[in-house]
Amino acid sequence: MPDYISATGSGTTVIYTKQNGDQDIYSGGSKAWRNNNPGNLRAGEFSNTHGAIGAANGMAIFPDRETGENALRSLLSGPTYSNLSVGAAIARYAPPSENSTAQYQNFIAQQVDAPAGTLVGNLTSEQMNAMIQTIERQEGWASGTITQMPAQQKHSSIDNNDLEKSASDFFSTRESRAQKNTIQSEFSTGDPDLDRLAAGLFSNDEAAISRASAQIAQSPQVQAMVQQGRDILAAQQMEEQQTIQQRGSSLSR
Repeated sequence: MPDYISATGSGTTVIYTKQNGDQDIYSGGSKAWRNNNPGNLRAGEFSNTHGAIGAANGMAIFPDRETGENALRSLLSGPTYSNLSVGAAIARYAPPSENSTAQYQNFIAQQVDAPAGTLVGNLTSEQMNAMIQTIERQEGWASGTITQMPAQQKHSSIDNNDLEKSASDFFSTRESRAQKNTIQSEFSTGDPDLDRLAAGLFSNDEAAISRASAQIAQSPQVQAMVQQGRDILAAQQMEEQQTIQQRGSSLSR
């Protein structure tokens, strides 16, 4: 189990920091997965006292799924929900302003196998487990990508323009890793943009190289890489700002 001690997020990226300074970057997937928060609990005092280590887009971030699930269990078992009926509890948990509450209530009632008027505090342990599992399915859990970042790379500078330029330069470099005669014998790559770039390189046509590089830089793959870089940069900046605020708060006490 990763020893995450803090986390921060922006967009569809969450950065988890470990005790030794290493970081894991969670990208894509559902917000429940990115935040280790199967119930999509909001950030705040309750989540903080139940193990949250950060926040992203108003949602709590937990160090692992188990901690997030235990927080959901504590919420439903606590005074806020235990004296509500199952139907009323879901109406509070998933209000109509944000969800299809009636559909949510019907789904819960079917899976829990209890009338909507049953008090949450009167549910059996099996019924409570079923309610938690159903909420998790309803909230959604879809895995994305985890990228590891060693501590020594944590503070490396990321610039959006540099990302775009690096992507373009990567494809437009004139120094081929393979011998030119080998590349020329395998001229067709199956990708029109790459083929145009190769043709420009072989003919030393600056204009053709520039056009092909620009098209490649605007491709969905490169743009996705650029967006991921922007999300990582935003999350790192947010983390640094939070660190500065925490240091200032400590000095003022």
